[in-house]
This record gives sequence, C-alpha cells and structure tokens, in this order.
Amino acid sequence: MALQIRLAAICLTLALVIPCAHSQTPSRTPVLAELFTSEGCSSCPPADQLLQRLDAQQPVPGAEILVLSEHVDYWDSAEGWKDPFSQVDFTFRQKKYAFHKTGDVYTPELVIDGRKGFVGSREEMALESIAAAAKLPKLPLQVTRLEDSGSHARIRISADASAGSEWPKVHLILAIASDQAASRVSGGENAGRNLTHVAVVRSLDDLGAVSSAALNREVILHVRPADMQSLRVVAFLQDPKTLEVVAAGMLARPH
Repeated sequence: MALQIRLAAICLTLALVIPCAHSQTPSRTPVLAELFTSEGCSSCPPADQLLQRLDAQQPVPGAEILVLSEHVDYWDSAEGWKDPFSQVDFTFRQKKYAFHKTGDVYTPELVIDGRKGFVGSREEMALESIAAAAKLPKLPLQVTRLEDSGSHARIRISADASAGSEWPKVHLILAIASDQAASRVSGGENAGRNLTHVAVVRSLDDLGAVSSAALNREVILHVRPADMQSLRVVAFLQDPKTLEVVAAGMLARPH
C-alpha cells in the first residue's frame, strides 16, 4: 500500500537556502534514474543489477545518480501471482513517459531525468545518458531531516533559483523507497529465482505545482521515525508538460 503523505506547511519565499544535508557536492549534478521493472519479467534481473551497480559505484564523473525502482503491474498474473512491489500508479507513470517520449511501454525500461528512455540493461547507453544529463543546467534541491513530529518523520525540501535561472512551472514529486528489497519469486517468468532490488518505490506523490523563484516546504511523512533508516527519500521537480526533471535531491541516509 502506498504511504500517505501530508503537507504540514507550505511556504514559498525568497529566503536563503538551508544548507544541504546530502552528500552531494557542487561538482556533482543529481541525475534521476527511474527503472520500470517487474519480477514477472525474465529480462528484468540484469537491469535490476545494473541499477544496483549505478547506485553503489556512482561510475559517472560529475553525476550523483539517484535511483528509483518502480515495479509495474502489467506482468502480474491473472491466475493470482503478483509482484509484491508492483503498483498500478507506476504503470500509469510509465505510460505517460511513453506518450511524451518513448512511444512504447516495456520492461525493463530505464528513464534518465525524464528525458530519455531505453532498455534498462543497456549499461553503455545508461552511462552515456547519465553523463549527458549531468552536463545540463539543474537547480540544487536540498532534502533535510527535521525534528520528528510525534510518531511521524518530518523533512524540509528547499531550493533557490538564484543559483541559476528560474524554473518553469513544475511539480514537486516526492518518492519514498525501501533501501533494499529481496524476494523468492513464486510465479511469472522468474518463478523459483531469488531476486534483489535497490530503492524500491513504496510511494510516489505529486505535492503540487511550484512556480516561485524559491521553495521552502515542510512535509510530514506517515513513516515512523524508527523506519527511516531502511528508507530513501528522494524529491525532484518535474515539468508536467515535457516530464523533464529540472532539480533533484535525496535525504542523506544514516551511516
């Protein structure tokens, strides 16, 4: 079940940006890599493994690769087998990319910064696309942990267009993902296999339009503070017309 997200307060202001808590440095540009995958697809495990390598090795100079695994539901069997990580929302999201960009819906598909999609196991294509995306102008986006609100975790998402040109009218998207996941597949083309995944998205929420020169937004997550150690929180700004990502950031994970 997707996690529910509730906005605690919204404050768009021209204040100074709050210092970044993530490991990103000025020389590394965040690049969002979304993998549309399924445990029912025999071609997907190599793409899942590539995404894990991109995440762990960060092999592209100048790029900070922020990965998300989005399991689609169209491989789920009519006989009752279901990918335990699949959600219809991710199928709809992939179809949007197909309509605007790629023209096809298939797995595995890797989409880089909402700009380019291709077969998710093509490592050379992935490295080239990430390197190209890292060279494009992108606003710095910070995700910082705040004092917890009772039984729920709380974060702040901030950005300032003074670091570059003002963004077009974009939407703020927030993803909450399990850091790691594994399962023994009981159906589909991978039946009997043990599969592992990274950054498996549990919820992907559109927090609304952002059109000001600066963003300073507090968000209460319906996540227990104790669970945050096993989760990733990724925020990004996406143009709803072109689907291009113009800013991205991730909450620093505890070491």
